[in-house]
Amino acid sequence: MELLGIISGLNLTSRGKAIAFESDELVRNSLFLKAIMEYPPYEYFLLYVIQDGAPEETEIDFLKNYWGKNDYGTSPNNRNEAASVCFSIFQLAGLGEYIIGRKGKSTRFIWRDNYVSKINAAKESNDEVVSENFTVENNQINDLQEKQQMENSLQPQIIQTNNGYKMTPSNLTFPTTIEIKVDFTDWDLKKIAAFIKLLKDIELDEDI
Repeated sequence: MELLGIISGLNLTSRGKAIAFESDELVRNSLFLKAIMEYPPYEYFLLYVIQDGAPEETEIDFLKNYWGKNDYGTSPNNRNEAASVCFSIFQLAGLGEYIIGRKGKSTRFIWRDNYVSKINAAKESNDEVVSENFTVENNQINDLQEKQQMENSLQPQIIQTNNGYKMTPSNLTFPTTIEIKVDFTDWDLKKIAAFIKLLKDIELDEDI
């Protein structure tokens, strides 16, 4: 979820809040899909699927093989775990249903009838904000430069005095929060959805 810009540590990002607090399911799915379409391993696979004939269903091995051919993932085991999470996220975005294989049937994703139009719409929407993002990135660069200058000014300085050299005190403060990484690789769809709901409830409690 961090890779999609939905959470940071144990906090919802602004995008995460927009998704979690959206009451309209169609709008929520659309916001989720836009986040997916900004993450290359998911985006490129979805585009590949719709260009490959837009099948009604896709086996999980097809996803893992695509990632392997395009150097996504560090190992076959890594791709196995990531593929399950990927199909769960596709379902949360309203693209279809993730079916775990049983009784000889393969694990697969069954696509909704309108999934092609949903993917294309999300891609077009993201393409429209590229120029805006370019401006934002320039502003972020300026902000980072200002931050660096601020940090440099707060560092202890060695100055010369009549009695020799001394170090000026630093005005630096230490952070009072820690960042916690959450690994979703072993989580099923219900756990992921419940986790997002939990973060939403935490946000509501903090606002009271």
